[in-house]
Formats: sequence, structure tokens, C-alpha cells
Amino acid sequence: MHDRHHPQQKAKSHANQLNAHHIHILVGMTADIALSDLVGDIKGSTTRFINRQRWMAGKFMWQEGFAAFSYSYSQLEAVITYIKNQEKHHSHTTFEDEYLELLRVSM
Repeated sequence: MHDRHHPQQKAKSHANQLNAHHIHILVGMTADIALSDLVGDIKGSTTRFINRQRWMAGKFMWQEGFAAFSYSYSQLEAVITYIKNQEKHHSHTTFEDEYLELLRVSM
């Protein structure tokens, strides 16, 4: 498991998976941190890092907005496994189909 703490030690990353279309980040966080602030910190720091590394021609930028889903602590290991298997999962399920399904089951 890959654990990384947010600078204020109020959030902990448990699993991350990046592909060409999107990224999954599993975060445990305290109730006093705003999700939008955490996402803004992640997007800002990763944008600066990617642009400093010059991994791509031109400037890297994240799209506006994000999606977030909550989970039960009892499901932590299942969610980590799901995130780690994203490459295999997306070999037969598109990002768009997955996103729409997640929205459907979370409502």
C-alpha cells in the first residue's frame, strides 16, 4: 500500500492510479479539511512538478472540476484493490461507462 500524508497531516493517500484519461486517488481525511482544498493542493503541486520535469511539450494543466465518492472504512482494502486493478479494468470498461455507473450507484 502506498501511503502519503498531506502537508498538514490531515489527509492520507492510500492508493493512486493514473491512466491517460483520469486518476484515482484514495484519500482518508479529517472532517475539518475541505475536499476542494485538498484537490486544489494535489492539482497545484502535481502541475508544478510535471511542468518542472518537462515531461510534455507545452504546459500541463488539469481539467476543471473533479468527482469524489465516499467509502466505508470496512471497504478500504476492496477500494485499494479496485484502484490497483484499473489498467486491467479499463481494458474492457471505458472511463465514460465507469463514471456513469459510479454516479448511478451512488445516487
